[in-house]
Amino acid sequence: MRYTIIMKTLAVWISLLFLVSAPMCSAQIAFTPQRPDTIFADTVKVGIALSGGAAKGFAHLGVLQALDEAGVRIDVVSGTSMGAIMGMFYCAGYSPREILAIAKKEHMDDRKTILRNNHKRDAGYADYRHLRRVFYKYVPHNSFDSLSTKFYCCAVDINNACAKHVGEGGYLAQYVTASAAFPVVFAPVVIEGVTYVDGGVMVNLPVEPLIWEGCDIRIGSYFDDESHIDKFNNRKEIWMRSFSLLITANTVDRVLFCTHPVKIDPHGYSQIDFEQIDNWFQYGYEAGQKLLADHPELRQHTRLLKNPIIDHKAPLDKLLRRLDFNRKLIDRFSFRKNNHNEK
Repeated sequence: MRYTIIMKTLAVWISLLFLVSAPMCSAQIAFTPQRPDTIFADTVKVGIALSGGAAKGFAHLGVLQALDEAGVRIDVVSGTSMGAIMGMFYCAGYSPREILAIAKKEHMDDRKTILRNNHKRDAGYADYRHLRRVFYKYVPHNSFDSLSTKFYCCAVDINNACAKHVGEGGYLAQYVTASAAFPVVFAPVVIEGVTYVDGGVMVNLPVEPLIWEGCDIRIGSYFDDESHIDKFNNRKEIWMRSFSLLITANTVDRVLFCTHPVKIDPHGYSQIDFEQIDNWFQYGYEAGQKLLADHPELRQHTRLLKNPIIDHKAPLDKLLRRLDFNRKLIDRFSFRKNNHNEK
């Protein structure tokens, strides 16, 4: 009789163990991430901030490519303007080279397409609706919460004169568009009654979210806009240089909060040289390789082991059937033992 009580008590504890762990197992089974599933060897958190820079932002793909090739995992990405666009695609699970291919396929490397005339003239000379359609096409869920890597984008709330870092909820395409809504060139983006413009106006290198997320390693990818220029040929060059210096001023202070800054040399190209997409990628890749050469310890924070969960689509009832089988097995054994004692 005592043996039967012990066995039934054991059965209850095993049942409780399975029931407690079931929700955790079901969450893993139901979730099918787009980026490779991995178990990490350490608890160090790695984040990267991608600055704005219009066409220059393609260089961020090269930096990410170098880190990916080295197996360096990225836990958190934050981006401003073009950095936000590249970061969104990356956090949606696309590889840097896939994003490069998307940009070419969707003519994001064509200045005329990017700066297409806005016939509405609603406070912007260029129309960003083409970009918005691309976002919906490749990231259809339109939600920060559905991305496979934590992502923040920065836009400036001009109603309240403050920068806003968004990393959860819906309106993903809208906030990323707002983050890249360069004043006057593109119309402001209104989201839930608030008017937003390009995040680079106030925060071109959004390192703040990496700090909030507790990232031990904070990589900052930005551009060297301090080179000497002898002569300006027209008003456009003066305007572009002036805006670059304004952006640089709010970038420099934030570089100090990056543990691993990556300074990309634009090699004389400007923010509107979209057709130089392959060169931008190469410049970023070279900067990423230099980062890894200067800081080989980054390679320690890598994807080491594939996720042991084989069947992502396995239903929870499979686990419950196994639990039910264990209960029946224990009950049958207890019943036989009880009958033996009675005899």
